[in-house]
This record gives sequence, C-alpha cells and structure tokens, in this order.
Amino acid sequence: MDHYKEAIYDIDQASKDAREKKRKEKKHEKNNGLLTGSKQDKRRINNNISDHAARAAKAEKEKRLIEKIKEKRLKKNELEYNLKKKKQGSSSSAFPSSFF
Repeated sequence: MDHYKEAIYDIDQASKDAREKKRKEKKHEKNNGLLTGSKQDKRRINNNISDHAARAAKAEKEKRLIEKIKEKRLKKNELEYNLKKKKQGSSSSAFPSSFF
C-alpha cells in the first residue's frame, strides 16, 4: 500500500512541478513579449495586424491614385500650354514658372 501512496505522491508532485514550470515559462514569455496571453488578446492582435495591413494597402492605393492624378494634371497643363502657345504663335519652348 505504501508503494501506491508513494507512486501517487510522485505523480502528483511531478504534475505540480510541470504546471509550475509551464507557468513560469509562460510568465517569462509574456514578460518578454513572446506570448500574447488569452485567445481574445491573440484575436485583438491579429485584428490589429490585419487592420494595419488594410490601412497600409489603402494608403498605398491612394498614393498611386494621387500620382496618377498628378501625372494627368501635368499632361493636361502641358497640352493646354502647348495649345495656347500655338494660338499665340509664340516660339518660346520653356514652360512658365507658374506652370509647375
């Protein structure tokens, strides 16, 4: 009977030690930023990451759109200037400083 009690005690002690070790590792990882904590925290972080990625993609898309608009405006202004130049019959090829 004593062997059984010792075996049960050893098993209980081993499981307590394992739980304590796991708790300490988890605390260490959490303190070092390696572990986020609960599932809710993980979801929140994943949502923040995806939100950040979506905002970055949207900003990049807006940046490209602005560049396209600038190019179109520049082309339009250049065409208007050339048209005015042709109407005036001017031979100067330089753009006015107010053009840019």
